[in-house]
Amino acid sequence: MRPLKKERSFHSVHPPEERVVLPKAPFVVTSFHIQRDEDFLCAYRADVAPIVLQHLRSKSLRVDRRIDLHGMTTLEVSKQLPNWIRAAHREGARFLCIIHGKGLHSQSLPLLRDCVWELLQSRSMAPIVLAFATAPPHLGGSGATVVAISKPTPSR
Repeated sequence: MRPLKKERSFHSVHPPEERVVLPKAPFVVTSFHIQRDEDFLCAYRADVAPIVLQHLRSKSLRVDRRIDLHGMTTLEVSKQLPNWIRAAHREGARFLCIIHGKGLHSQSLPLLRDCVWELLQSRSMAPIVLAFATAPPHLGGSGATVVAISKPTPSR
């Protein structure tokens, strides 16, 4: 008999019972191209038009919806954020701003930011999320992520 593999968890300032343990299967990166340096990240699906990336980087980007995650744990974010993104998608929103903070109160890494980025690349979000990037300064800079989501498919 083989021992079970240890689940991956985020390091948190919260007690162990509040730490999120993400199952591996639904949180697999699905063909996102990623460009990253110290404070900037841009991830996009292979089928995304370059104009979408230009919109995300634009100083005049206007978002349809803002989602503020301040005060939430990674567990709460992992449960709620996909629902909020799906709701925005159903309502026709095209650009979202997810405010996660810079992680200044985390012990090591910006936990919420990393949780958001992982969720946006998950299999369950891949049909909706076209691209995401560190927000431009007027929308929060490294303390927020802007997301381009697809148009909702008309129901028959």
